[in-house]
Amino acid sequence: MIYAGVFNTKPTPRGTQVSWAFYEGILNSGDCAIWAQPDDALDDFPDAVKSTARGTDVTVQLCEGGNARNILREVANEIGHRRIIMDAAFFNSVRVMDFEDRWEDAYHSVGYDHIKGAADYCNKNSPSDRWEDLNLEMKEWRNSGEHVLVLGQNETGFGMNHFSGNKFTAFSDLIFDIRKYTDRPIVFRMHKHKRSEYDLVFKNPEMKNVFASQMSNDNSIFNDLKNAWCSVAITTNAAVDSILYGIPVITADKISAAYEVAEHDISNIENPLMPDRTQWAYDLAYAQWNLEEIREGLPWRHLRSGDDQLRRQHDES
Repeated sequence: MIYAGVFNTKPTPRGTQVSWAFYEGILNSGDCAIWAQPDDALDDFPDAVKSTARGTDVTVQLCEGGNARNILREVANEIGHRRIIMDAAFFNSVRVMDFEDRWEDAYHSVGYDHIKGAADYCNKNSPSDRWEDLNLEMKEWRNSGEHVLVLGQNETGFGMNHFSGNKFTAFSDLIFDIRKYTDRPIVFRMHKHKRSEYDLVFKNPEMKNVFASQMSNDNSIFNDLKNAWCSVAITTNAAVDSILYGIPVITADKISAAYEVAEHDISNIENPLMPDRTQWAYDLAYAQWNLEEIREGLPWRHLRSGDDQLRRQHDES
């Protein structure tokens, strides 16, 4: 039997709901678990978080980076066990849904040891069933359009933790790189909570033919994609939306979930890669689960079966 530690590392009402659902899913799958909310005690009892994690076979957390999550990473590296990390989904996530009304329908990525394209989802060569159940349209690649859409993101988020350059000028630097290879209009869609590069981009006289996306509540990314030639991104999951919409993506970052089906060289911006996306979509659908599935234990059993040690430990109990 496996003993898992589920750490509620995002103790918001929704974060608590998701972590508790995963705890229930472990129990519903015949294994043991402890549920802990470490952020409340982290300042006073960091050793308690460490000792709790050390006593488990695998830990579960929400998101990556900061406070208790760093402790859990430290313990995992120390004793060589795996971490299951729940994060934003790729399809039908709270990012693109009205999650106030449909929260329980929203999906969450669930994988080992990292987030986005760097996680191990045990999903290589997955079947088509979960993709088909999502009932999403994959538009044909479009070889027309006018502007280049730059997809911004939170520069302090863990998705850019590995970034070797200056995080706070990453997108203005990217726009300068784009301008070396095309004179198309550039639309910069900044992260809705992070506007730190606004002045660098829109008050810089050297930035020619660059425009701001009208980031209002009724302006989804699909409005910005309507007349886009291509999208350029670092690691944001919005690149997945672009791929689904049939708009080629350029990213050189392997952590991007779109990397497998994206162009990697910005100099090819006028002739970006447009590969087959079928297996990529099947695989990503097996990287995410909704709340009901998490509560039932489907992602836990999927990942348990994909790790030799955990699978043997469960089977031998």
